[in-house]
Amino acid sequence: MRYIKLVLDFYHPWANNCGFYYGRDLGFYKAEGIDLDIVSYDPYRGDSLGRLLADEADFAYNYPNRLMLRNEAGDNLLSIAACNNRSFEALIYDKRHPITSFAELEDKVVGVPRSPRVRAVLKYMMAKAGKDPARVSFKEYYPNEPDPLDIHKGVVDCIYGTFWGWEGVLACLQDENIAWKEVSELNAPYCHTQIIAVKKSFAHQDPQLVRGFLRATYKGFAAAAEQPTQAAESMVLVAPYYSKSQFTASITAIAETWHLDAWGRHNMPLIAAYAHWLAAHGFLEAEKGHDKYFTDEYLPE
Repeated sequence: MRYIKLVLDFYHPWANNCGFYYGRDLGFYKAEGIDLDIVSYDPYRGDSLGRLLADEADFAYNYPNRLMLRNEAGDNLLSIAACNNRSFEALIYDKRHPITSFAELEDKVVGVPRSPRVRAVLKYMMAKAGKDPARVSFKEYYPNEPDPLDIHKGVVDCIYGTFWGWEGVLACLQDENIAWKEVSELNAPYCHTQIIAVKKSFAHQDPQLVRGFLRATYKGFAAAAEQPTQAAESMVLVAPYYSKSQFTASITAIAETWHLDAWGRHNMPLIAAYAHWLAAHGFLEAEKGHDKYFTDEYLPE
């Protein structure tokens, strides 16, 4: 058995990590000769891509834009699987006071995570709709994510940039009036939500290990989609501050974003369009050449 460390994207395990945990519980990694250690994000050690570069991880769960930014700085990282074919970012609102478009955000208080990119998307889309971005007020949440339940409390008018597949779904369990529009529905810039990354040298040195890891991971996510309640049991063991019903609801809601018929495949036109937008707004230096950072070479058939 080979000890392998996967570092995740967030402070704690959440539903979009379930394929790793459930796959481990079902023995899929063991069958590939992998002893998998799954570690959450630790702000004192850096994000999962930073842990790769420091040789403190073998695989990283992260985001496409961060991978492109790292590589522009000279790092040699490779996305080997796109785990979501849609974005989880959304405009979340309360149906009792619906706000369903960027055009409605003038003179509103919008809850956002600490992300210059999220604010830039919102301002860009408001201007595109002929509205004045200067007339929106931001309430920034950090380190916690924006809470959709704060809308009805009057803290904010709506939320943008947090994930409908987790915060949105969990809020819905408490208040059926919570609803959202995904960024793809709003025609806003978006990309795959999360990717699996490795150092390029690691993939080249041990391609069979990488392929085995992805085989096991695909099986884990496929099993979770078929058995969300059982997958939720695996998640409660590692995140007992959330309930089995919360995990089940979120896994059920997001399973379709895993695009299991073509799991892991990168949508290169989508990535190229997103890189173009990121470069145009100062988040990347170059709009082209990022395709070499994404490969389907190691994916299971």
